[in-house]
Amino acid sequence: MTARVLVVDDVPANVKLIEARLSAEYFDVVTAACGAEALGICERAECDLVLLDVMMPDMDMAVATLVAERLRRRIAGEPFPIRQGAGKVEVTISIGIAALGRNESAAAVLKRADKALYRAKRDGRNPTPHEAFGSRSTLIC
Repeated sequence: MTARVLVVDDVPANVKLIEARLSAEYFDVVTAACGAEALGICERAECDLVLLDVMMPDMDMAVATLVAERLRRRIAGEPFPIRQGAGKVEVTISIGIAALGRNESAAAVLKRADKALYRAKRDGRNPTPHEAFGSRSTLIC
């Protein structure tokens, strides 16, 4: 059985490149062009792994936080099998979220998202803090 990988990117050329590369390695690939579409696929459990573009222009901070929370709950609710017969491990995820501000550079928003991610790690397992600034969101996992 091959793993089903969800590729999420708003740039069609990126999706096609990653899809071709993964398909050549015999992965079953599902694609989405936006966060909302990806969320629906994840909620229906139609993928085993998600490759996500860190810049998601179709999301504001509220939607990004909702997506992060749903992703966090989904991961926490599915123990990860180590190997057949060896049991499962509880998995957690830390997510930092930042919104791109007007006239802000990509480096600046990534720095803030990284800061939120480190705050999430410092605060314990499974948090999803965010750095509020601007209107477009960046998810860093």
